[in-house]
Amino acid sequence: MNHPSPSSTVVEPEALGADNYTLIPSEHGCVAPAVLTREQAADYLAVPRGTLDVWRSRGKGPKYVRLGRSVRYRVATLDAFLVEHEVGGGVA
Repeated sequence: MNHPSPSSTVVEPEALGADNYTLIPSEHGCVAPAVLTREQAADYLAVPRGTLDVWRSRGKGPKYVRLGRSVRYRVATLDAFLVEHEVGGGVA
């Protein structure tokens, strides 16, 4: 699955995978949300939602935002989390 780069906000639905986001229409196309639900974040990271919940309860995993009783994840934070956990490979 292709994900937008952190600096990119205007994307076409096909670039994100049709069911992973609720896209916000704009005059320039569709805009990916800046924050994701737990389900969307788990899909974005390709892990089960339960794994994300366990990480959160143990103080591990990506940082999150609590909005009232809701938990949200910033896309930029998820991207940074992925970069922090890259291993192996050669010179990029």
